[in-house]
Amino acid sequence: NDSTGFGLFNKWITKFWNKSVSLILLMEATGVYHERLAYFLSDQGYRVSILLPKRAKDFSKTIKVKSINDKIASQYLAIMGLEKKLDLWLKPQKQYLDLKQLTREKERLQQQITQTKNQLHAEKSCMYPHANTLKRLNQHLKLLEKQRTQILAEIRQTVKEDSVLNEKVKKIVTIPGVGLLTAAVVIGETDGFSNVQHKRQLVSYAGYD
Repeated sequence: NDSTGFGLFNKWITKFWNKSVSLILLMEATGVYHERLAYFLSDQGYRVSILLPKRAKDFSKTIKVKSINDKIASQYLAIMGLEKKLDLWLKPQKQYLDLKQLTREKERLQQQITQTKNQLHAEKSCMYPHANTLKRLNQHLKLLEKQRTQILAEIRQTVKEDSVLNEKVKKIVTIPGVGLLTAAVVIGETDGFSNVQHKRQLVSYAGYD
């Protein structure tokens, strides 16, 4: 999963591709680990389609796949690419990537804050709380909360700096119960609603804020 591997993959495609036949490169989303390849292929001019894991799994059931490994998975994905009309992936703009990274970082940070608060509560509740442990936990909690404030400010600034993005946020926050953070999550995770496949997978984010 690096530039050398991408170059070899590109040569492999060129070797076997009959240019008279339409080509779509299909891959399954694997966290963030598919992204670099997707960007590389898009920059090379290839048409790319990215499947969410659940959709790929559901298709595998229709062809009665009993066991899964990389080879079998690539085979049923190839079959799916031949049989189905798939949505093409569109490379997102930087501001949407920034929102995605910031909102995900904020979510991880919030989990750490909750965990640290629980540790602090447990330490205070024990028979003989250790003063230095309490001090370090409080210092760590203050740092996490400071970073959360910084991230929220960066999210607001990212939205403010782009007029199109700002307009999208304004429309979404008109929904009752939906605030800036929820809007940022939805826009970031759907690449600004540019990828149709992700729009179809949207779930309710009400209450996220």
